[in-house]
Amino acid sequence: MAAETRVRYDVVGLGLCTHDYLAVVPHIPQFESSVGMSDSSQQGGGPAATATVAASRLGAQAAFVGVVGDDASGDFILDDFARFGVDTRHMVVRPGATSSFVVCLVEESSGDRAFVIGNKTAAPVAPEELNLDVIRNTKYLHVDGNEMQASVAAAKVARQAGVPVVMDATGARGMGELLPLVDILITSRFFYEEVAQGRSPLEVAKSLLEIGPKEVIITLAEQGCACASREVSGMVPAFAVSPVVDTTGCGDVFHGAYIVGKLHGFGMMAAAQFASAVAGLKVRKLGGRAGIPTLAETMAFLQQQCPQQWRSTGS
Repeated sequence: MAAETRVRYDVVGLGLCTHDYLAVVPHIPQFESSVGMSDSSQQGGGPAATATVAASRLGAQAAFVGVVGDDASGDFILDDFARFGVDTRHMVVRPGATSSFVVCLVEESSGDRAFVIGNKTAAPVAPEELNLDVIRNTKYLHVDGNEMQASVAAAKVARQAGVPVVMDATGARGMGELLPLVDILITSRFFYEEVAQGRSPLEVAKSLLEIGPKEVIITLAEQGCACASREVSGMVPAFAVSPVVDTTGCGDVFHGAYIVGKLHGFGMMAAAQFASAVAGLKVRKLGGRAGIPTLAETMAFLQQQCPQQWRSTGS
């Protein structure tokens, strides 16, 4: 154990991890009907989980903390993390429990998705099951709120150790205890729509700074993202990438890439542009993970798209 706790990670993810079965269909079927698949894939999923995979794919030393059962899906989830170089030695495995399994139907013409979620029985990670030295010895902690008690406990430890906490907030409900512990808040458009009250994304991003985060980013799919800190604010456009095969996991990948941008010393706006490029390039393949580009691929893309900002160093 002592040797394990001396490992200093670039990022530790904590949250939901899933076994995803993706199927591309001509249309989302109605009840009492059937359709054929034109493509399919099995990949790991989950917001913080896929963000952690993206960070590892981009060169960061990453570990993930979550829970699986000792079933076939649990084995698949752990194997998929390992395939991308994510350390899983701090995962919790529940004997006799089932892991999270998701069927995702992707409509071929539009990219619209429908999800069927399996019955996960693996109990959440308890705060006392966390290896606190792992939290203290990382450069960034990334949470998605799906393991709420463990996430709050880990965020408090990270705050005490001076470790920045990054949060993926898909929705606003139930996040009240965790939000004040967050340093970098990255929300989805669904979160924005819940709290907008007629305000623009940039106005909402600025208002969320009052809760405590130092940086707030609201991702808005093809509309780009709204970014705000106490020093600067503005919109970062999305990149047009083709072909668009599947947008599954774009937001999750954005989170992991944003953390990698910060690890490279990028400011908020540059990190958001870097993350937008990574998320944009991801859409060329089916699933949340198969299309994640390498750091070299991302930098080449940015230097082509934005040569004035990203000449030779990407700064």
